[in-house]
Amino acid sequence: MRERFARGVSFERDIAQVVRDDALRPKAQRQMLQDFDEPLVETYVGVHKALSETKATVPGVEVLFR
Repeated sequence: MRERFARGVSFERDIAQVVRDDALRPKAQRQMLQDFDEPLVETYVGVHKALSETKATVPGVEVLFR
């Protein structure tokens, strides 16, 4: 199980780096992000849920959006 997780994390990092490298190229030379004027590549992003769906009552869990 741990090996599969490590493989997944490694794959995610590799793909993120490929996309970041593409974002650094001039717009005309990009392979994946040619339609973006100023591409921004972020990792470990989540989905915003309504406040009632968050674990706001759990100590140590910070609610970022309200």
